[in-house]
Amino acid sequence: VGAGGMGGTNAQALGAENIVAVCDVDFDLVMEKVAEASGDDAEEHAKVERWQQQFASAARYNDFREMLDTERGIDAVLIATPDHTHAVIAKAAMELGKHVYVQKPMTATVAESRMLARLAEETGVAGTADPFGGSYFLENLTDEMEAAMESLIDAVEAEGGMVSCIERGLIQRWISESAYKTQKEIDSGERVVIGVNKHAGEAAESQAIFSVSPHLAEQQLERLKKIKAGRDPARVEAALARLGEAARGTANLMEPIGEAVDSYATVGEISNVLRGVFGEFQEPAGF
Repeated sequence: VGAGGMGGTNAQALGAENIVAVCDVDFDLVMEKVAEASGDDAEEHAKVERWQQQFASAARYNDFREMLDTERGIDAVLIATPDHTHAVIAKAAMELGKHVYVQKPMTATVAESRMLARLAEETGVAGTADPFGGSYFLENLTDEMEAAMESLIDAVEAEGGMVSCIERGLIQRWISESAYKTQKEIDSGERVVIGVNKHAGEAAESQAIFSVSPHLAEQQLERLKKIKAGRDPARVEAALARLGEAARGTANLMEPIGEAVDSYATVGEISNVLRGVFGEFQEPAGF
């Protein structure tokens, strides 16, 4: 991004790397101005020609956002634009998991520097080159995830299947163990969570928690009283009785629930009927 003198110089340093796209607000004008600045210097003219050859097969864009959206195969982004635009382009590239090379100064403010540091931590772009380009790194992560899932499925089958595991509380125990392990890793710093155990001091001030006005509850209760006063009690009772009968059998419950709603039975009344037939779920304790 940025095809001027600095961009061209940096591009030459890439050697045999494939430049798939180049972005500048006016590529042709940049090349023209660079050539003019070269004057009669043969060596400088040769540089310009090499830049043009390097960029010849690359797709050209005027907007870096369009380039990043279109050229999904880009592994790394080289940024050589005016100083005040560096952070914006770097942020957009890092959020897409691209590695970035930014001309100094990388940012114009301390806040922008902190933002890029947090993004580097969150995205892990500095951890490995080409993570999304069909690399062995990504394939290895996929294999590890697949092996972990198969191991968990085997464990469920070995314990008699999912229903048996739920009834004996094994699923809940495994979930709790996983949550406990994750929290320990966060507390120790082994698992980085930006804003929690890293860069926490730079987090935004906490916002006031939204609270519902008690007047809304009073209004809802008044509305409920009016609905109950205006409905046909016999119709409601009959609809709830049919729902209970259907629940005790094997019929589809959608129709009797619809009839109960149509009679203005409340959600609580409908739930109480179903609760009376099926009971409530009690989470089993697994040891």
